[in-house]
Amino acid sequence: MSRVGVLPSESLQPPGQSAAGRSRSDLRSSLNSYTNPAYDTARSEEVDGAANEEIGTARFSRARSQRKREEQLVEQQRSLRQFILANFQRKECCLFEAKDGKKCACGEVREKHDGLLPAGPEEKWNEATHMRRSVTNAYGRITLKNEGFDNRDPIHFARVCDEDSMDKMLELMKTHWQLADPQKPSLCISVIGGAKNFKLEGRKKEVFHHGLIRAAQTTNAWIITSGLNLGITRVVGNALEEGRASHWEKSSRSSKLRCIGVAPWGYVLNRDHLINKRDPKTGELSLDVEYKISNVISKGQPVSLNANHTHYLLVDDGKRNRYGGSKSGVIKAKLQEQINQKEGISVVLLIVEGGLDIFEETQSMIQSNIPVVTCDNTGRAADIIAFAYKKVQKADKKTLSESQLADLRERMISTFSENLKDPKTKKVNDKKVDENMSMLLEIVQKEKLITVFDMNRSDDLDLAILSALLKVMDAKRLDDYKQQLQLSMTWNRPDIAAEKIFTEEHQWGTENLDKFALSAISQEKIEFLRLFLKNGLIMREFLTVGRLRSLYRESLAASSQASLQVRKLLAARTRCRNPWEPTLADIRVLLRKLVGKFHAPSMDKDVGTGGDDEQFERPFNQLFFWAVLLCKQDTAKFLWERTDESVPLALAASKVYNEMARALSSHEDGRKRMLQAYKDEFEELAVHVVEECQMVDPSKAELLIEKKVEAFGDFNCLELAASANCKKFVSCNSSQNSITSRWLNGLMHGTSNLRIFLCVVLPFLLPFEFLVRVEPSVRLDEGGRCAQLAHKVRIYYTAPVTKFFANAIWYVIFIFLYSWFILFEMKAASISWLEWVIIAWICVMVVEEIREMFSSKADTVQEKLRDWWGFSAWNRLDLFTMLLALIGIFLRIPEATDAITTGVRTCYILAGVLFYLRVFRLYYANSYLGPKLVMIQKMVKELLFYMSILIVALLTYGVAAQALLYPTRDFTTSIFVDIVYYPYWQIYGEIYLEVAEATPPEGCEDGSTVDSSGKLCPTHHSLVLLLLAVYLMVVNVLLINLLIAIFSNIFKEIQNNSVEIWKFNMYFLVHEYHTRPVLAVPFVIVEDVFRFIRFLACRLPCCRKGKEGESGRLSQREEADLRNFTTHCLSLVNTRQELETKGRIEQRIQSIYSGLDELYKMCDRIDERFDDERHQGSGGGSGGGDREGSATSTKPRLPPAAAAAAAPEASQPPLQLPSGSNKRSPTVSVNEDVQLEKPKPSKDLGLPPIDPDARPQTPKLQTEPPTPPPAPTPIGAAPAPADEHQEVEAERKRQRRAEKERRRLERRMRRRSRSRHRPSDDEEERGAVGGGGFAYQTLNDFNDFGAAEAGTEEERLVDMERRLRNMEAATTDSLGSIEKLLRQIVKDRSSKPDYARLQ
Repeated sequence: MSRVGVLPSESLQPPGQSAAGRSRSDLRSSLNSYTNPAYDTARSEEVDGAANEEIGTARFSRARSQRKREEQLVEQQRSLRQFILANFQRKECCLFEAKDGKKCACGEVREKHDGLLPAGPEEKWNEATHMRRSVTNAYGRITLKNEGFDNRDPIHFARVCDEDSMDKMLELMKTHWQLADPQKPSLCISVIGGAKNFKLEGRKKEVFHHGLIRAAQTTNAWIITSGLNLGITRVVGNALEEGRASHWEKSSRSSKLRCIGVAPWGYVLNRDHLINKRDPKTGELSLDVEYKISNVISKGQPVSLNANHTHYLLVDDGKRNRYGGSKSGVIKAKLQEQINQKEGISVVLLIVEGGLDIFEETQSMIQSNIPVVTCDNTGRAADIIAFAYKKVQKADKKTLSESQLADLRERMISTFSENLKDPKTKKVNDKKVDENMSMLLEIVQKEKLITVFDMNRSDDLDLAILSALLKVMDAKRLDDYKQQLQLSMTWNRPDIAAEKIFTEEHQWGTENLDKFALSAISQEKIEFLRLFLKNGLIMREFLTVGRLRSLYRESLAASSQASLQVRKLLAARTRCRNPWEPTLADIRVLLRKLVGKFHAPSMDKDVGTGGDDEQFERPFNQLFFWAVLLCKQDTAKFLWERTDESVPLALAASKVYNEMARALSSHEDGRKRMLQAYKDEFEELAVHVVEECQMVDPSKAELLIEKKVEAFGDFNCLELAASANCKKFVSCNSSQNSITSRWLNGLMHGTSNLRIFLCVVLPFLLPFEFLVRVEPSVRLDEGGRCAQLAHKVRIYYTAPVTKFFANAIWYVIFIFLYSWFILFEMKAASISWLEWVIIAWICVMVVEEIREMFSSKADTVQEKLRDWWGFSAWNRLDLFTMLLALIGIFLRIPEATDAITTGVRTCYILAGVLFYLRVFRLYYANSYLGPKLVMIQKMVKELLFYMSILIVALLTYGVAAQALLYPTRDFTTSIFVDIVYYPYWQIYGEIYLEVAEATPPEGCEDGSTVDSSGKLCPTHHSLVLLLLAVYLMVVNVLLINLLIAIFSNIFKEIQNNSVEIWKFNMYFLVHEYHTRPVLAVPFVIVEDVFRFIRFLACRLPCCRKGKEGESGRLSQREEADLRNFTTHCLSLVNTRQELETKGRIEQRIQSIYSGLDELYKMCDRIDERFDDERHQGSGGGSGGGDREGSATSTKPRLPPAAAAAAAPEASQPPLQLPSGSNKRSPTVSVNEDVQLEKPKPSKDLGLPPIDPDARPQTPKLQTEPPTPPPAPTPIGAAPAPADEHQEVEAERKRQRRAEKERRRLERRMRRRSRSRHRPSDDEEERGAVGGGGFAYQTLNDFNDFGAAEAGTEEERLVDMERRLRNMEAATTDSLGSIEKLLRQIVKDRSSKPDYARLQ
């Protein structure tokens, strides 16, 4: 149902799709720019005028839209009134004939008969003659007066005649009630069943509610009921009440549940309240009526409507106050047929309990080829239909035997004994029984139209409805399969699609699955996409430039937070003109901005219209980035598993999520946390894959980490991880092995830093092997000692660790010389030789910084500068240091003034301070000092925020104190110093108490206002001391302790992750010195000059060819091998994660319950199989009995002889499981119906399997040869001879032996269970199936999982693991014992005499 007078659809379109949307977007952007504080102030008046004009236009537009909506509402009401009055009528009796007391033959009292006709003396009431038709007088919207229904939408209704056109009713529903807007339903569910006081309780209620709501929400279905507030209709209404919240959770109007009640007008309570009344203002009939819902049900009295329906068709057949014989059921059946045939909407009939009228309605649906789902174990008609259907399916040639027909007839008579009795004779009317039996047999013969759903054993009612629809569709052509696949996707049931659609009978191709695959990707139906890939979908053929562009545009047009953020990023970081409809080139630019480098040549070919058929070389990679940008995490992980570069792509996804989180504002903290969680998840996946590669092949793992990825601008995994701030990946063992190898660069692992430092200081020690050795893998096997020494020298001096120590030594020398210079050699007269050395050294350092700027892999100068600026905070410190030093150098003039000399000295000294701070950079190589520097960095940031709090208290006291001490002071610049100076130093204990007390200085003793030096004399005020006391208390006690607490928190946070932080920062240090020249500053200028000359030489045409030949990448074969290796390791990671999931405590407990439940199903199947054998052999039995404990069951009672063997099992108490389990408590009772499905035991018990479907075989006796079976006795022959009586006695002896064996097994199981858990007396009284105290022990272990116990967390986990092992052992033993018992039952029953031979 859609609300009348909704906004036009154009107003809901995003900007770029409608003119109204674009105008509102332009207005919003204009207002944002006008209110921006940074906007140009010179145009403020113009901006204000334009803004006022736009606001006025917007107000006028809103007022016009409001008037348009009101006019639209009036027009809709007028159109509805005209349509209903022109096409629908009502029926009323026009002749009163007293019958049944004061009521007429139509069922109404005389007072409510309007316009009676004069009756003749002999005239009798006739329905065809005395039912008068006139224009309907009840239609519109119902507003409920009950409490709690104030915020509900009105219920649309119309009173129609049983002879009105069905086409007009359907037009009313579609056009005027807008039931097909905004999306046409794909299913119509008609629910019939029990009336009066029928209820569903417990698990059945939950299964029905959830299944019906899931089915309706998934398919946008219409639900049709009888509409009255009783029986199954009330149950459906309660289910709709639970599912009503889903309408508010989703923005789409299609998510609203639509329930149509087709009720008899004459049986509606207070139906007169539904008649339209005239509006006193307009004089017209009002469409709004008020109605009060009642839950009272009186025998033979009308019933109220249900409050949870959205629409009502009230069928008026002229009769009143009677439910039986109403034409509303016929109208409902015709309406469903119209919906199915003319509208093409699938209709399913759902039966829950019900009386004899269910057979007639079901027969009508079957004849109309409408599938039926009957809910078994709900009672009466539903159970009988389910029982008959099962028997027909098992019978030979789908025909029931005489004994089965007799049994079925007996069940029907026992179930509907009151309804089948003749009112006069009070006996069962055989004619009625035969009629209902005939209808029942006709119903169950339609195998494809009947689906049985067991309410006790199954949880998925929606799956049963889907299965019913698929059974009706007899797929023979490809279009039929496509229709079934579309239905399965609508219901989101990939398991059904895999079982019934993707079979070996038909071959699917990419061209057949492209539409479904596109829908599965956009709707995040991962299991369907997995199914398509297994059954013919080739992603390289499927994904084209056009499809990928349409995916982006459809996703960005959605009103989600992810789409909004991507549109903002496109507008801010690219030159995309229309973020709603970007090209793939715009997406590539955005990915490049987010990742740093991104190459996709196929995306550059997209210009918005052309290149749609262009295919991608790596389609999974492109879809992966689409899923990452739109924050479709499950889809992204599924696609990531199928990419050929899993580790780099996972790190690139982490980088994208990190940049998107940084782009969010501070108030979007929830989305920030979500993006951070996504980033951490992909980082964790990358770590798992790399660690698995490390365990399989360490050399290939290192190669994987260091391999340059062409798609990301030749970045390797470490560079991607560092840019994405992936500390876990950088600090994992595999990454650290690569970093260590790069740090040593061929030197022997384990070489101490002291030895390397000694060889740097004393190079002549390098040839000695006992100090520094080279890895065996990089040694030269050929050549003399000189060649090996030269190779060792090259390895040693190109190692980053050697460069680090060399630069550290020379930087310490520079600091010493610089300190000597500013202390003793910086004279104003002349420039000394030491100063020239310092100047040259600083110039070399500037050149080295410029070289670092342009050594980035970025393409443009701007990107290189941005990378250098963001690489490290030390680069920014170097920039300010060099600027100060260069300013001092440029101002250094031999004969300068004192002011210039002072400025130069100041610049040199400040630069020296920063030079000393650069020493901290060397501390990152130490695992203890490195994290401390991170602490200091974070503390400085927090200190800046702390100062913003402190400055308020400082200025408050400073201003107040100065105003009290110097009341007659004139403005001077020194006032700012006085306000801050004294309060600041008072924080550190310098109280300046004489200033606060206004102690008069020299010259102020005689009342003078100015002292001897010309300064103002302070005036004493007692409030100054009070303010000082409060100020010191707030600052020294409160704020200082706040700062200490902040610093303590930072220390704990960093200290807990100190190793990870040090490893992460160590990467940047290694990367920096890996790219540095061999020579240290200041000798590096020689190497820089050489590199500059080589750079110029490479620009010559003769040298370009040689440059292009240096690829530095792996060969195609090596890359293919590495990809296969990575894929293999990824599969190992997935397998390991699955095993870990199965090993969790929750999963292990669930497997125990599943095993018990499957064994219970096996017991039921064996029992049902033997029942069939008994009925086929014995010719039936005394049917009509109910199942034990269930008044609505249709299960026949066992004959006395056959029930003796089964009675012991049934006498055992059930095994009670925790209430939180969704599984039914597995009771080892072989007298209960279950669904026939093949069990899959969860644990191998080491015993040969039991085949429940096998026919029992008569065992061969070793004492005598087998005797041939006697010939069957004809009907009517003489009784069996005495030897047959002896055979029956032998059978009874075998039964007694079986009972003894069963008891012996039971005692053995109890003893085995008591050996593990000695229960108390109360526990023994509870008992358990197949093992005494097993169930109680299991429950105790389960409940103890959540109990609070003493000890550490580790001890509790160990104790939980021990208890879980006990549970598993007890379950395994019990399952084995129960299986042995079942084998004995099979053996005993198979040795029974053939009842057919005893007839």
